[in-house]
Amino acid sequence: MFHDKSSHFTSMNQWEREFALYHKIANIKFFKLYKLWKQFSVLKNYIRSKKRTDASESLKEKLFIFSAPLRSALLKVKKLSLKLAEDHQIISLERDLQSNVF
Repeated sequence: MFHDKSSHFTSMNQWEREFALYHKIANIKFFKLYKLWKQFSVLKNYIRSKKRTDASESLKEKLFIFSAPLRSALLKVKKLSLKLAEDHQIISLERDLQSNVF
């Protein structure tokens, strides 16, 4: 190894020890399977993201609230129905069923 234009050598004993330790660590099940697990994890996250994106696009295409002409009409209907409910102009079906009006 070079550092500041001078060389540094690892002794053969140290190199053999580090080589043996590396292979012992590399043979531990976790490290053997790490690359496979990592690739699986990346693939799983990609698929989840793709499904979420596809679902979001599908909802945007099919929901009224995301369509500009229908959005304004839907919001007007909602506003009017809330106003009627506040003014008690909507007959409560539950109340009528309890009083046996029908």
